[in-house]
Amino acid sequence: MSIQSGDQTTPDPHSSPAMHALQIAGLYVLFAVLWILVSDWLAAETGSPAARSLIQTLKGCAFVAVTGLLLYGFCYRLYARQHRIHCRLAEHQRMFATLLEHLPGMAYRCLNDSAWTMQFVSRGCAELTGYDPQMICDSQITYEQIIHPEDRSFVRRTVDDAVAERRPFRMEYRIVTADERTRWVWEQGQPIYDASGVLVAIEGLISDITDRRQAQKLESERNSILRASRAMEQSLGVVGHELRTPLASLRAMSELLLDAEAEFSDQNRQFLQSIHDETDRLAHMASQMLDAARLSSGAVRWRWNTFLLSDHAAVTGHIIRPLIKDAPIEFSSDVNPESLTMNGDPDAVQRLMINLLSNAARHTREGSIRLRLDQTHQGEQRMIRIRVSDTGCGINPQTAEKLGVAFATHQGAPDTSNQRGAGLGLAICRQIVSAHAGSLTVQSTLGRGTTFTALLTADLSEPITDRTPEKITMVPDEQFAD
Repeated sequence: MSIQSGDQTTPDPHSSPAMHALQIAGLYVLFAVLWILVSDWLAAETGSPAARSLIQTLKGCAFVAVTGLLLYGFCYRLYARQHRIHCRLAEHQRMFATLLEHLPGMAYRCLNDSAWTMQFVSRGCAELTGYDPQMICDSQITYEQIIHPEDRSFVRRTVDDAVAERRPFRMEYRIVTADERTRWVWEQGQPIYDASGVLVAIEGLISDITDRRQAQKLESERNSILRASRAMEQSLGVVGHELRTPLASLRAMSELLLDAEAEFSDQNRQFLQSIHDETDRLAHMASQMLDAARLSSGAVRWRWNTFLLSDHAAVTGHIIRPLIKDAPIEFSSDVNPESLTMNGDPDAVQRLMINLLSNAARHTREGSIRLRLDQTHQGEQRMIRIRVSDTGCGINPQTAEKLGVAFATHQGAPDTSNQRGAGLGLAICRQIVSAHAGSLTVQSTLGRGTTFTALLTADLSEPITDRTPEKITMVPDEQFAD
C-alpha cells in the first residue's frame, strides 16, 4: 500500500540524478579534449622520440587517473544516496512496527474471500481474539470463524456494499474469542485496489468496544428505570382519582341493593348495570396499567416471528365489532395484499390494532371506523402501514400534544368528560411501535374524525429495546397522505 503525503512539492530538475550525471560527463569530455590537444601539441614541439613516448605515457596515466576520480565521485554520491534512503526506510519500518505493536486492537490486511484470509495481523490480535497471529495468518483458524455466527451475514453485507461503492466502511459486531467469550468490536476498513482498479485486499483496524457497549446497556437500563419511576410517580396521584369515583359509586349502589326494604326495581337494575360497567372499566384499566408498566420497565418478553397480518386483522375485527354493535357505526377492514407478512411480535401488533380501534369506538357516536393495512418503503426499508380512521369528534391540538403519555390528559383530575380513558392504550401503542422501529402519527379535524397511522419496520430481525419511544406526532391535514 502506498502512502502519499499531503504536502507535495515540485522537484527541481537541476538537482535530479540525470542532471548530475550529465554535468559530470560534460566535465569529463571537456577535460579529455583539452588534455588530448595539449598533449599532442607538446609531442609535436618535442623532437626526441623518447620525450614523445614519455608524453604519451603521461597522457595515458593522467587519463586513467582522472577517469578513476570521476568514477569514484559518481559512485560515492550514488551509494551515499542509496544508503540514506535505506536508513530512512529502516527508520520508518521501525516506527511502523513500534506503532503496530502498541496499537490497541488489531490491524490487518486480508483477502476479500469467504474466510477473510489474513495476510497480516498485528500483535494486538492475541489480546483481542485470544489466538496467536501466526495461527490466523496460517489459516489454522479463520477470521470468519471468529466472527459471531449471528453477525457474519451483516459483516459480509457491509463489506460487499463498501467494495461495490469503492468507499471505506465502519461497523460494530460481535466476535467469539478463543476462550469462548463474546466481545463487541468496532471495525474500520477500506478496500485496496491495484493500478488497474482490481480489488487486491481489505485493510483496516479492529478495536474492542465491549466495555463501551456494556456501559451503554447499563445506561439504557438506568434510563428505563428512571422513566418507569417517573411514570409511577406521575400515575400514583391520578390512580387515586381514577379509582375513588367509581369505587364510591359501587359502594353507594351496593348499600342500596343490600337494604332489606329495597325492591328489585328498574332503578336497582340500573344500579347493577352501573356496577357491572364500572367493574369492567376498572378491570380493563388495571390490565392496561400492568401492560404499560411491563413495557416501560423492559420486562416484557417479545415473541418474534414472521406472521400473516390478515389473520390478526380478522381477529381484531371480531373483538371490536361487539363494542359498536348498538351504535350506527359501520366497521370495515382491508389488508392489501392479503398475503402481507412481517417480522415482529404478532400479539403485540394485534394489541396495537385493538387499542387504536378501541379509541376510535369510544370517540365515535355514528358514521364509520376503518382499519387498513398495506406496505410502503422508507428508502430501501420495507415498512408496514396500519391506519385506523373514524368519523368521531376529533382531537383538539392541546390534547394531541399529550397523546401517548399515561394519565397526562387528566393531569391528576378525575375524568368528567365523555371521553373516558386514562391514555394507557396509546402509551402501550407507543412502546409497541418503538420495539418495531416505527413511528405513530395522528391526523384529526374537530367534528370530522381522526386517523392514526402506525409505521412498523417489516423485516426487523429482533425487537429494539434500547430506544426511547417517540412522541405521537400530529400531522397537518395538507401533509396527510390517505
